[in-house]
Amino acid sequence: MITRRNLMATSAAAVVGTLQPEPSAARPRAHALPLRAPLRVRNLHAFPSHSGRLILASDGDFEPRKLIRRDVLNAVFGEGTDRVLGQPDHWEMIDAGWFGDEDLYLPTGFDDPAYLDWCEYYDPRVQAHDLLFGFVEDEHMWWGGGEIPEVGLVFMRHPQSPRLVTAHFTDWSGLVRLEKYLAERTQWLTLDPVIRETPPSLR
Repeated sequence: MITRRNLMATSAAAVVGTLQPEPSAARPRAHALPLRAPLRVRNLHAFPSHSGRLILASDGDFEPRKLIRRDVLNAVFGEGTDRVLGQPDHWEMIDAGWFGDEDLYLPTGFDDPAYLDWCEYYDPRVQAHDLLFGFVEDEHMWWGGGEIPEVGLVFMRHPQSPRLVTAHFTDWSGLVRLEKYLAERTQWLTLDPVIRETPPSLR
């Protein structure tokens, strides 16, 4: 039975392909299966925001990474492939050496749908929020947010576009309590209790 507490792991597992080709230094042949990003443990950490809040972030990059060009994806894997692959799938194939720099581009600017997609789903602050939000019980949810009162963690939707949602502590001591809270409830999320410096791109 799917519950709020295992929804994150169940949902993540559902999008992982059952066929995983072995990585190869050679570019894949036309119409081969794309290499999909596997389900993996995600690591969270915290840093102080400019307003003094302690914000949580995932282990992702604070700037967008290069993606495989749409025309290249469709030429190699078949028309429409670009519409079914997520950005982590792009990064998996790039890291495996399937595509060279001439096949890639960097998403930038609000007129680029891929950049907006990164802001709304892969920004480390947004990822941390989304990974943790499944632990919020119904009685602690409200429009645009929620909280895990046991650890003093508050979820907030910021009034801006593209989507920005964050998870922050009402008391910095909640960081250690959240580490224990996660260890008791999931194997898919870990937390580094050491506060890090604010990322340069957010200063």
